[in-house]
Amino acid sequence: MIWDLEFLVDDSGRRVAAFGRAAGIVGAAVAAITWAKNKLAEPIGVLKPWSSSEELVKFVKDLLGLAGTPVPKALVLGALGRCGGGACWFFEQVGIPTAKWDVAETRRGGPFNEMLDHDLLVNCIYLQEKIAPFVSKEMLEGCSRRNLSVFCDVSCDSSNPNNPFPIYSRLTSLDKPVDVVPYSSGPLSVIAIDHLPTLIPSESSKEFASALIHHVIDVGTPKKSPVWDRAEALFFKMCEKVQ
Repeated sequence: MIWDLEFLVDDSGRRVAAFGRAAGIVGAAVAAITWAKNKLAEPIGVLKPWSSSEELVKFVKDLLGLAGTPVPKALVLGALGRCGGGACWFFEQVGIPTAKWDVAETRRGGPFNEMLDHDLLVNCIYLQEKIAPFVSKEMLEGCSRRNLSVFCDVSCDSSNPNNPFPIYSRLTSLDKPVDVVPYSSGPLSVIAIDHLPTLIPSESSKEFASALIHHVIDVGTPKKSPVWDRAEALFFKMCEKVQ
């Protein structure tokens, strides 16, 4: 039996268990680390796990202190979701002023030149349909000045043809967390790691397990959680499409 936990959703369609908050926390942290290391002209090196988000906060605060003032300005997309909420929480803990964007701020459709005004851009949106690019290669090549120097795509939609950030083409990794993409307006440090929660493994695992455990315990009992019925119905619906 294979259970695809991504399709266990509540009445509103929201996943009952996800690593989103941890991914947002670590994505924001790696973006801040990249910015500070760039300012200090130091290599980023291999990323290794931290014992907790609190230890990660302390590490980044100390690093930002070495980098000096002014601190960077950040923009988080999808700020009202689990992932975006984690990113916003982290930036608040380390003292990075953050603009919080969600559906209301992006409803008019891209591109958004104002995104280039922020030093750090962390994308946490859940891509469901084709949308106009938020930031394009043409924008980065054509602008005369920009603050944006670090882009962290927590969503990691580089291979999706509907990707609203078609400004990079490959994922990065813990061994090589940053890909520097050259543009005429200056290099852009891109982070696109699709397993960010592994950098706070204990905390992210406990959070995921606590959200999932009661649904697992209920399997096969008369009080079985309705999330399984919804997942089963979706499975057979998809099967019909391939027959």
